[in-house]
Amino acid sequence: MSQQTLTGGEIHRMEPFAKLTANERIIYNFLKSMGRGYTHDQIRVALASTGISTFDNRLRALRQKGWVISTEDRCGLLLFFAVKPEENK
Repeated sequence: MSQQTLTGGEIHRMEPFAKLTANERIIYNFLKSMGRGYTHDQIRVALASTGISTFDNRLRALRQKGWVISTEDRCGLLLFFAVKPEENK
């Protein structure tokens, strides 16, 4: 989530944790507890037993809300990381 400034810049803000859905919290807490980046497939396999439906949409929503970032590694894989609240100020 971002906010436009008067000079045309952007300030990135996180939505409050309380506004996340239960499934988004499960995905975020998994990524936070791992401490390293995981690919989309690795996350889906690790959380297969949770029964999260529309997993892709949940991960995308977390990224839009500022709780998850994704970066491409040297091999071209997209890795997802949890953002700690103090890092996103």
